[in-house]
This record gives sequence, C-alpha cells and structure tokens, in this order.
Amino acid sequence: MRDLRNGEGRPRFDFVTIQLHWLTVTLIALQAATGLTLQYAHGVPVQPLLAVHRSGGALVWCVALWRLLWRATFARFPAFPDWMSGVQKWIATRTEHVLYALLLFQPLTGLATTLMLGKPFALLLWTVPAILPRNLELWQMLFATHRVGAYCLFAIIVGHAGLALMHHYVFGDEVLARMAPWVRPRGELRLAVIERGTGPVVPN
Repeated sequence: MRDLRNGEGRPRFDFVTIQLHWLTVTLIALQAATGLTLQYAHGVPVQPLLAVHRSGGALVWCVALWRLLWRATFARFPAFPDWMSGVQKWIATRTEHVLYALLLFQPLTGLATTLMLGKPFALLLWTVPAILPRNLELWQMLFATHRVGAYCLFAIIVGHAGLALMHHYVFGDEVLARMAPWVRPRGELRLAVIERGTGPVVPN
C-alpha cells in the first residue's frame, strides 16, 4: 500500500477510507445514544429505540466488513510518523485490530441476544420472524456479554480518539489530519505563522 498525498504533499488516507471511518463514528454515536437511553432512562418508548439500536448495529457490522474488504484491496495508508518507535507502532496496530474485532463481534452478540427472546423483531426494513425458541437464561448471559462488549468498545474508541488528539495537540504531527483533512497539523500551523510573521508561535 502506498502513501496517498493531497495537493500540498501531506500524506493522508484515501477518500473511501475517510468516509467509512466517519460513517462508523456516526453509527457508533447512534448506538451509544440509544443503548445508554435504553439502559438508564425511564419512560422512553422502548420498542422504537430497540428497533433503531438493532438496525444501527446491523449497519455497524456491514460498514466494518466493508472497511476490511476495502483495506484488503484498494485502500491506501500513509506510513506512521518517523519519530514513532516500533513499540508505539505495534500498540497502534494491535489497538486497531481489537477495534475491528469489537465492531464485528458486538452486533453479533446483540443479534444473538434478540434471537433468544423467541419472537419477531424489526431490523432495518424487515421484520425478522422468531427463529429460535425463547431461552431467558441464555438471553441473560448474552445480554451481559453484549453490555460488557459495549463498554470495551467505547473504552477502545475513547483511547483511540484520545491518542489522535494527543498526536495533534501534544506532538503537533499530522496523524489526526490524515483522517480529518479539514484539520491542519499544529506543526504546519506554526510554520505558516512563522513564514507570514503575523503572530506569535503557537505552542506545543
């Protein structure tokens, strides 16, 4: 896979990878909002929220699979910053692998949990008929697994986002800008300020 550079020569991800990334972010935000509402809010319309949450989970799974297929075929990725050590690169790569695994695993546990109720349910534009007999003991176990998986997924995402922000605000490199083309690296901003001579140097 080769580096993909924009008109200014700064490496970044390809267009499809960027769009799929932010689509995933949007869907995960939807899942977090509906899931936490179902878990902690009272007096909310449960069935419509469940339908949205289940459909969102199906879309997350499809987009995650699409991302993996794209990565294996046409995706282009910039190299890690030169200053990153081998250990840092290994951690970043393994974190991404865990994130993909959770994006694929979490919707499946949600689907299995729903199937254990033994009744039809809405999913996207379809009504899925009852496929398995009702099993509340297995439902409870799967629901607990789904909830733990959700917290693990959110923790990985928060860590992933936090590291991206650290690269931007602390290290001043281009890592965040590679996935968010509208963001300019702080090092690049400092250079622009120095070249223009119109203001103070932006601190790290």
